[in-house]
Amino acid sequence: MAEPAAIRRRLAAVVNAADLDPELTTAWTFIRAIDDWLYFLPESSSDAEIAAEIATALGDYIGRL
Repeated sequence: MAEPAAIRRRLAAVVNAADLDPELTTAWTFIRAIDDWLYFLPESSSDAEIAAEIATALGDYIGRL
């Protein structure tokens, strides 16, 4: 399981490297993680767990943006 801070650091690295808007990119990634989680949930796959970890890590952060 990835630490929430590690997930946010990885996202920040992508944002900085691509010169993206941090708030927009974080919000978009959060929504995609939720969408992926819902898609993979019926399969109970590790992909669902990863998507849930990302959504959880960013969900806590999004409230502070």
